[in-house]
Amino acid sequence: MTLRPGQLKVLLHKQSSTHTGDRAFVCSYCSKAFTQKSILRIHMRTHTGEKPYKCSVCDKDFIYRAYLNRHMRGHTGEKPFSCTVCGKSFTEKSSLKVHKRIHTGVRLFACSFCSKSYTLEGNLKIHMRVHTGERPFSCSVCEKTFAEKGNLKRHMATHSDEKPFRCPVCEKNFKTKSDLKHHMRIHIRKTGQAPFSCSVCAKTFTVEYSLKQHMTIHSEQKPFRCSICEKKFRRKCDVKHHMKIHTGQRPYSCSVCSKGYIQKSHLKQHMKTHIGKRLFTCSVCAQNFTTNNKLRLHMTAHTGEKPYGCSLCVKRFTVQGTLKQHMMTHTGEKPFKCDYCSKEFRSQGDLNRHVRTHTGEKPFRCSVCAKNFRVQSDLKRHMKTHTFSCSACAKGFARDRQLKEHMKTHSEDRPFACSFCAKSYSQMGNLRIHMRIHTGERPYRCSVCASDFPQKSSLKRHMSTHTAEKPFKCSVCANDFRIKRELMDHMRTHSKEKPSSCSVCKNEVSE
Repeated sequence: MTLRPGQLKVLLHKQSSTHTGDRAFVCSYCSKAFTQKSILRIHMRTHTGEKPYKCSVCDKDFIYRAYLNRHMRGHTGEKPFSCTVCGKSFTEKSSLKVHKRIHTGVRLFACSFCSKSYTLEGNLKIHMRVHTGERPFSCSVCEKTFAEKGNLKRHMATHSDEKPFRCPVCEKNFKTKSDLKHHMRIHIRKTGQAPFSCSVCAKTFTVEYSLKQHMTIHSEQKPFRCSICEKKFRRKCDVKHHMKIHTGQRPYSCSVCSKGYIQKSHLKQHMKTHIGKRLFTCSVCAQNFTTNNKLRLHMTAHTGEKPYGCSLCVKRFTVQGTLKQHMMTHTGEKPFKCDYCSKEFRSQGDLNRHVRTHTGEKPFRCSVCAKNFRVQSDLKRHMKTHTFSCSACAKGFARDRQLKEHMKTHSEDRPFACSFCAKSYSQMGNLRIHMRIHTGERPYRCSVCASDFPQKSSLKRHMSTHTAEKPFKCSVCANDFRIKRELMDHMRTHSKEKPSSCSVCKNEVSE
């Protein structure tokens, strides 16, 4: 193509200005300078609001032709940029570039407060609001603020009666797209035609993401590892939930009794216990339950069904969680460690109960006498003692037979006499223990050093000498003791109490 002298001059000027850095064209609004007049003309549209490029499908306007081209792909479905690793396609080259970081593991944008990093700068900006507390998006109706624009958008639907998302089957309308998705599952279950099916076990799913998550069950791969105990998980969200076990974090708290939970779903189930909402009724005994899972578990008591079998022994269980705990008896795994004495446990519940022996915490209180207990089962046993009360000393018992036996201690009647000495007892059990003094019988043997003991409680106290466990803690100076008696003696050093008197000089002495 032959250029006229004037055109050649302009072209040479453009070319030279890119090398010299000469910016002769200045914006009259913001004083920004440009090397070419055409670039200035495009820039001016940001001030004037001019959008000369219009979409022929939806009449949306754009400043740049490139923006229109990109937008048109949304209508045509064209995705010209494909990932060479997984084959996923994108409408924009920049989106493909960011996507490739998933395969390379590159996370360029790191948080300066915590160790988290992100592939996109925008995601880091949103994350930073967790630390700064910034909530820039405000509701114009109730002034509630949000960290993300999407959350505000969903919230605004609560103020509006508008329901733009319609079910194509029953024509029911919904405020959000997610609500419509959940609703669609009702129709899918009825027809039995879920769109996503597992190629291994033929299980069907309504959402593709759920199928992908399910497929990890069939795979041996567990790419996500706990940084504390190195336990491996199939999903990243499972690691997040697991980490709360180590941190003790329970972010979901009950507004009624302040009880904390790791997961929101657990709190929701718990809340039903306060409002008395029991929706699920047993068809056999008419007992009500707050969740379908609890009802299903209860039904096994009627059917005797134990669907979860151990692969190493013949034992079977009604709950999968119980099977998991049982499997640890074969593997020897004890993932829950005590921070006080390093003792390890198979379950979080066992650890929690053990920790109370160090802290002295007794969260379970009797509603009758206000006595506190470390374990709920101890409280349940104790509550039965209020059923049968002694008229002489007000001591309570769970059974009538126990009360009758106890009443003998107030009576002078001691029908059980020792055949070796003059001692007699109101109860046969007490005589039996006493007889071991004469016979030398010591039926309780230590599994560590083979020492024998006449009473079970003596063996229990002895065992603490091997474990070095000191469960009894002083509330004043935090000293630890192996047995309760040692703690009681120690407590007198704080109270200056001298409970025993000499029979000769009457001076009080410590025992």
